[in-house]
Amino acid sequence: MDKEEISINGTSTKENKTKVETNSLFTAIFKLGKALNSQITAAIITAIAAIIVALPTLLPFISSKLSTPTPTLAPISTSSATLFFTDTPIILTDTPSPTILPSLTNTITSTAVPSETMTLIPQPKLIVLLQANKTSGRRPLTVKLDARESYLTDYDGQTYVCRNGACYYTWKVYSNGQPMGKSVTDSGGTFDYTFGKEGTYMITVWICRGRDGADCGGSGTQIIVTR
Repeated sequence: MDKEEISINGTSTKENKTKVETNSLFTAIFKLGKALNSQITAAIITAIAAIIVALPTLLPFISSKLSTPTPTLAPISTSSATLFFTDTPIILTDTPSPTILPSLTNTITSTAVPSETMTLIPQPKLIVLLQANKTSGRRPLTVKLDARESYLTDYDGQTYVCRNGACYYTWKVYSNGQPMGKSVTDSGGTFDYTFGKEGTYMITVWICRGRDGADCGGSGTQIIVTR
């Protein structure tokens, strides 16, 4: 026979032998794994059974560790006090009493000021009433003035008319603000004046009660003279 290996179904004897050995190796590994799985499962079941058996014993211990202890109040004993009396004399000393100083305050005494009733007496007032027959006209222009209807109101309410001779009159004539001639003073109460030139003039009267110049009043009127 030749040294070459005989092929079976087209495969050499060497190749067939290698396949057989490989299959045997896988089979052995499978059996080993199956055996290991069985051992692990058995160990787990054994541990669970041991825990179940030990639970009745462990539960009281776990419960005692987890529970909060209730504080216990111990009774407090009250000892009675004992009083002792001795023959020790009591010494009394003269303690000075505190001195109360009077407080000083600034007291302002208000003095009532007697009120006085003041009666206001109205002062006499002279009311001037001046009348003119003309206040404008051509030159020569003669103007007649009358102030005798002026009157004086006294402090007691009495009225004194100047027509009765109680007043004195002072008359003045002005041209452009400048006096013309001398003033005239009398007790008649009338005044006449003739203007020869055209222009604007002013005639004033100052009336006082009596010659002493008391209780006076004044007034005036404008005169316009044309050609």
